[in-house]
Amino acid sequence: IADMGCGEGLDTQWWAELMTRDDPPQPHNYTVYAVDKDIKKIDPAILKANKNIKTFEADFDTVHLPRKVDLLWSHDSFHLSLNPMNTLKRWNEYMNVNGMMCLSVPLHTTYSYDRLQTRAYSGSYYTYNICNLTYMLAVNGFDCRDAYFLKRKGDPWMHVAVYKSQHEPM
Repeated sequence: IADMGCGEGLDTQWWAELMTRDDPPQPHNYTVYAVDKDIKKIDPAILKANKNIKTFEADFDTVHLPRKVDLLWSHDSFHLSLNPMNTLKRWNEYMNVNGMMCLSVPLHTTYSYDRLQTRAYSGSYYTYNICNLTYMLAVNGFDCRDAYFLKRKGDPWMHVAVYKSQHEPM
């Protein structure tokens, strides 16, 4: 699992400590790659308690992971990419065929109480909606015919789960 833009490492910790639903529960022991420009934000106690977390202090556009991953996780970080098309192309290269990518991006324009609301997020150079995000994913080798998009009413986030296809990015 690769956690791109892991921040304080809370999602990384969750993946590293995930247990099965067996009785009694057993740890999954996933290897989790925590990627962030400032890896020092992660509590050292989290790293000490989880030997299966590997940290990479790098930009998620240029990091070199030691192997391909089955799950690429990006919560609240993709919108900070300076070149989102290139980022998706690179992330495609990091993944195994049929691997899953999960994105959560803030929406800059939403409706609340029948009124249009717009927001500006610091460091966010691009805005996303279901149309442009679907296009970017499709041209970068992700299967959007079997994708999942979630946007709840009143929620300023869009969540996406998409699989890497066998097609190369365009």
